[in-house]
Amino acid sequence: MKTIRWVLSLSVVLYGIATIDTHSVKWAFLGTFLFSIPFILQFSNSQVIRIWSLWGGLFLVLQSLLSPIVIDRNHITVMPNTRSVINVKGGLPGVHGRQVITTDAYGFRATPSVNYGDASTFRIFAIGGSTTEQDYLDDSRTWTHLLQERLSHHYRRPIEVINTGVDGTRAIHHLATLKQIANLHPDGVVVLLGINDWIWHIYDHFPDDHQMEILNRMPVFLEPFRLRATLLATAMKNTVQIAKYRASQFNTPAGIEHEEYGTFYTKQRGSLNRNRTYSFRPPGVHEQYKQALAEMSAFCKGQSIPCMFVTQPSGYQNRAAEEFKKGFWMTPPNRSYTLDFDSLVYLSSLYNAYLIKFSTEQGHPLCDVASRLTPSYENFFDDCHFNTEGSIQVAHALSDCFVRADPISGGNITPPFQSPVR
Repeated sequence: MKTIRWVLSLSVVLYGIATIDTHSVKWAFLGTFLFSIPFILQFSNSQVIRIWSLWGGLFLVLQSLLSPIVIDRNHITVMPNTRSVINVKGGLPGVHGRQVITTDAYGFRATPSVNYGDASTFRIFAIGGSTTEQDYLDDSRTWTHLLQERLSHHYRRPIEVINTGVDGTRAIHHLATLKQIANLHPDGVVVLLGINDWIWHIYDHFPDDHQMEILNRMPVFLEPFRLRATLLATAMKNTVQIAKYRASQFNTPAGIEHEEYGTFYTKQRGSLNRNRTYSFRPPGVHEQYKQALAEMSAFCKGQSIPCMFVTQPSGYQNRAAEEFKKGFWMTPPNRSYTLDFDSLVYLSSLYNAYLIKFSTEQGHPLCDVASRLTPSYENFFDDCHFNTEGSIQVAHALSDCFVRADPISGGNITPPFQSPVR
């Protein structure tokens, strides 16, 4: 019995090592710690502790093995049914004053509220990362809401534009969101993507400080079983998110504003001056990005959902002024090195050019918003996030693209954004 316990506890440790997270030092350490506990506690003098720690280890392994079957790890939303009020006092150029941010039961930003069971209203879902979510802008100032207003006015009928954006998400997550909203009566989808995918590309090529260079060579098929992708991690993250939200509600009673000075950004700015600078000019976009785009295209066509793809605006343009570049922090974020500015310009151009080519070849409407926004604090408060004016410009650009792709005929919206037969 003793030998069996030792073998099982050692097996748990080896499983933890095999599934160690190769893209996050935090999750790698947490996983190593948790999977090591059953083995370490076998040295305890208490038989109860030894046995229960072993059961705990078996639970860790089983929930990891079941997670890819039970959950879609790529489907990510923000906290549903929330309301926060912030008063931006500084640190976010072009964003000032009181901002009310709300989400509905799905974790989407939609103003006014949407009856998802009602299929009579023309409904557009906006999918993307933080440049879609816009979590520092008032509900009425997001580009999705402004687009909704412009389209409703232009077509003289109610049109809903629902914001499903989640910061940090990439093409594989947008694909999962697309599949999830398919049963909510979408008449059209707008997908704004790019920067998180090229940041992922950088991470994949330059493990920070080379601490995990060997680990990054581990088989990709193990990715769904890593701790960060499991049921346990989902429960942990949800618990932390709920606790943070409740704490913020406790500390900020209804009607009282939280003052925001943009400290998350200001303390990280100047990243182009990090000690180590690399050049990175890959021959093509990341294969995972390619695959996710191909699957999105196939899904849109298979479900008869018209999908418009939107290029990623950013400050990574040669005409960006030096003063504006001093405010960058995503070069990439959360790393001790930086890419040189020319590499960042190259990457943004590479991914946007690929998206344009892809959309043209697959027959999807394309809106090249990236070419329309000046790289300055006039439109951005950092590398890529739109300020109030930038949000207006994005809405204008998308409205123009939408109208060009979808003229009115006989009072109804016609292809390619025609409401599918239900």
